[in-house]
Amino acid sequence: MTSRLQSSRTSSTSSRTRPSRASALEEELKVELAKNYASKEEINKLQGELTEVRASLAKNAEEMAELEKAKSLLDGLKTQVEALKTDKTETLALHAAEVERLTGRIAEIEAERDECMEKYGKEHKERRRLHNEVMELKGNIRVFCRLRPMLNSKGEVAVTARGGDEMVAADESSGKVNSFQYDQVFGSEPLVTSVVDGFNACIFAYGQTGSGKTHTRMGNQSDPGIIVRGLEHLFDVTEKRSEINWSFGVTMLEIYNEAVRDLLSTKKESVNLDIKQDTSTGAMYCPNAPVQDVFNMQDVLDFLALTRSDQPYGGRHQV
Repeated sequence: MTSRLQSSRTSSTSSRTRPSRASALEEELKVELAKNYASKEEINKLQGELTEVRASLAKNAEEMAELEKAKSLLDGLKTQVEALKTDKTETLALHAAEVERLTGRIAEIEAERDECMEKYGKEHKERRRLHNEVMELKGNIRVFCRLRPMLNSKGEVAVTARGGDEMVAADESSGKVNSFQYDQVFGSEPLVTSVVDGFNACIFAYGQTGSGKTHTRMGNQSDPGIIVRGLEHLFDVTEKRSEINWSFGVTMLEIYNEAVRDLLSTKKESVNLDIKQDTSTGAMYCPNAPVQDVFNMQDVLDFLALTRSDQPYGGRHQV
């Protein structure tokens, strides 16, 4: 009896504890499931971080590769710089030696130039003295004749040249032939040489109206006159003597009825100029005559063309 009671009590107690145990296990299961869920989230999070780390490592690997390339390139550039420094040092040494050699050569050339200039000065002075002496022996004044071409008017040619120093004129009314002797015709070179040497020179044409003064002085395009030829030769001579600084000026005057007129003036009203004599040299000059600078033969021809188109007296009294 007693044993049955005990058995009944045990069974009753056991049946009461079973639900409590299940509840505890369920709670534990829930806790474990919650932990498992948190672990999965943690794992996912860690996997995301791992992916980012791997991407970062890949990017770092690429950057390292680029850095290696840059380092290799930098090493190459350093090598080139060192080579350039070596070449620069050698080049500078060569240039220094070349500069020293050229400096010495320049000093030698300058010494030779000074010696040549000294010799040239002596020879120029001697040539000038001899040329002046020759001109004085020949006579400083030359008289020669230049025949003007026939004008449009009809008529027979009455004057002809014979040889280099004779002119023959035939008188139609009497049939008499006259011969006139002149100095041998020469070019303008002696005058130009004297001008370049520092002496004054003058080309003076005189004669009656229509005798050919303007033609003798100026000529035409196909047959330039003595003034044009002389100026051309003057520019040629000075160009060959380029070691000297030359300057040229042109003054164009016209004297008529004791009045001096500036042919280069652009004013409508002409201004009378004065002619004076230098008391020390006796030379005649016009103190207030304007001078136009010229640099070549074309400048002179332009001024000559200007004066030809603005001369009321046909250039018969041009200076």
